[in-house]
Amino acid sequence: VADRQLDVIDGPSAGAAIAILLTLTLQGEGENIRRDVVITGTIESDGKIGKVGGILEKAVAAAKNGATKILVPKGQAITTAYREEVTRIGPLKIIQYVQEKVNIQEYLEEQGYNNVVVVEVSNILEAIQHFKA
Repeated sequence: VADRQLDVIDGPSAGAAIAILLTLTLQGEGENIRRDVVITGTIESDGKIGKVGGILEKAVAAAKNGATKILVPKGQAITTAYREEVTRIGPLKIIQYVQEKVNIQEYLEEQGYNNVVVVEVSNILEAIQHFKA
C-alpha cells in the first residue's frame, strides 16, 4: 500500500533520474531531494549522462509543471526543432517543416518561463549536486 501517488518514470531518458534518486536514497538523502529540479538523459556504465531525444518538449513540460532547473546532457542545451511553414498557392496549402537550432533556455523565456534555468551536465556526480537541498 503506497502512502502517496507516484508518476511513472521509465525508459532510457529516465536513466539519469533513476540513478540520482537511487544514489541519494541510499546515502540517506532521499527525503531532501529538490523537487523543482528535473533531469533527462541516459546513464552510461561510466557514470556519464547520455544524449536523448525530445528535450525541447520535455523542457516545456517540466517548466509547465513548476521546474526551476532543467538538467540536460552535455551538448544538448541547443537542440534541433522543426518549425511549420505554410505556403498558399491558389486553393492549395503546402506545409513544410523547416529544421532549425533552438536554444532551450531562450525558447523557455520566449514562452514566459523566466524562472527556469537550463544546465548541461556531463556525469551523474555533477548532476547529483543540483538535486541536493
